[in-house]
Amino acid sequence: MHPLIVVSIDAMVTEDLRIARQFPTLDKLLQNAAILPKIKSIFPTLTYPCHVSQLTGNSIAKHGVINNEIFDCSKDSPDWIWNYDAIQTQTILDVARQAGLKTGIFMWPVTANAPADYLVPEIWVKEGKSDAFEVLGANSSPIMTEKYLKKNLHHIEWNNQPLFDDLGVALTLDVLENEEVDLLFLHLSCVDISRHKSGLFSDQVTKSIGRIDQYLGQIIQLLDQKYSDGEYNLVLISDHGHRKVYRQLNLNVDLREHGLYREGTEDYGAYISGAGLAAFVNLSNSEDAEFKDALEKQLYQYLSEPRFGVDHLYTLEECRELFDLDGDFSYCLISDTGTAFKNGAKGRILRVMGDPDFEYASTGHGHLPELGIQPVFVGVGPSFQNGIYDTEHSILDEAPTFAHLLNLTLPYAEGRVMTELLRL
Repeated sequence: MHPLIVVSIDAMVTEDLRIARQFPTLDKLLQNAAILPKIKSIFPTLTYPCHVSQLTGNSIAKHGVINNEIFDCSKDSPDWIWNYDAIQTQTILDVARQAGLKTGIFMWPVTANAPADYLVPEIWVKEGKSDAFEVLGANSSPIMTEKYLKKNLHHIEWNNQPLFDDLGVALTLDVLENEEVDLLFLHLSCVDISRHKSGLFSDQVTKSIGRIDQYLGQIIQLLDQKYSDGEYNLVLISDHGHRKVYRQLNLNVDLREHGLYREGTEDYGAYISGAGLAAFVNLSNSEDAEFKDALEKQLYQYLSEPRFGVDHLYTLEECRELFDLDGDFSYCLISDTGTAFKNGAKGRILRVMGDPDFEYASTGHGHLPELGIQPVFVGVGPSFQNGIYDTEHSILDEAPTFAHLLNLTLPYAEGRVMTELLRL
């Protein structure tokens, strides 16, 4: 069994593989890799649900993480789903621990207090700049808090939300150099952030891919020193693509005006939670048939007005059947035409790019996974074949493949091992 290092390059897509060949480390990797240039994501194509699927091999209907954020209609910007106990099914971390393997996981979504030997999760306090050591340390593994976290905190880049990439890489390097690990996960978000800010393809995105190249160069140099003859497997994965955003839609303003959203009460009626280019409609009383009839009439009104860019309306039952999507919601709205759904009930219902209240994101995700640019899978090492494969796989197949590489199985996973990529 060879050690396995998994690096998630958030929002890296097929077209980025061509850009990556401009950079020395990525170019060398791609010349000797098993490559799936297009791998199907889940719906909604959001970072946190996707990364849970990549740890479990399960759809949202099984693992239960439906959005990036916790549902909370009292906050325009709720906390994100940080905690590992939100995952409702077995992960590869559970199976690895049962087998006695040593695991590390850094800046990975939904892993606060996860069962890993070396853990620093992605978590921050949204109300103001937090004490990073207090917040991260309380949710990390003891050895990371005691030995590695404080000395590396200067690597955090603070903005509206922190960028943890430099920190995650520094922690990865420390652990790889000083500890023994069989399985290590690292999540990097700079490509995703660049796409949101500057568009699908831009100089900023290219610079972020170059930044990834530098990170991987540091990691590979250390791995080559530690493991002779390249006796380790390195996998690069990504979670979703992006689509252009032209409109931002806050339908809770309209629901409130029609008496369908009652702000500030437990019996709130209906509230629409944004999920990027999709949205979930929650009801305080889903048994009230008269209220649901009035709400449906209003939801279909949004669907009928092209200016809103709402293309689909599905019930919970339809979501279960079509998307393996389940949760505490009654309806789902989907945009295929560049509409991002917002939380809260303040401001104007509709904002378009160029308006002074249009927020920064020029691209987004949460869309149906078959649309637009697609995520990728790249495997390098003694367990992988070389070549580009056109077989159809989804991100549900990744965790079973990781388990297989470690002589483990994920008995509850819906995905399958990608055997055609492997040297069996």
